Amino acid sequence: LFAILDSMGSLFWCFCIIGLTQYLFAVLFMTAVPDYFEESSSTADPTHLDELRDYYGSFYKSMVTLFMVISGGTDWREVAKPLEVISPVGTFVATLTEIANKD
Repeated sequence: LFAILDSMGSLFWCFCIIGLTQYLFAVLFMTAVPDYFEESSSTADPTHLDELRDYYGSFYKSMVTLFMVISGGTDWREVAKPLEVISPVGTFVATLTEIANKD
């Protein structure tokens, strides 16, 4: 029982690091998506714009999307596919996020 209670501090810091990683990448994705909307809103495929807006349209949506990916709620490929439209670098960074948050 004492071993479990003593490990709560480490568990807390693990959640803090995972939360900070999610926060940083959610902000990164959330700022990249509006820039893409401004640059190519007339030439982009409406399907991709809707997917980007659904997954990364706000800070809350970005955090929920990243949480769903690391917890197994949605497939990573489905969420990363709209980022390919923005940039291959975006997909690479998204993949790094997934790797960083896996056990």
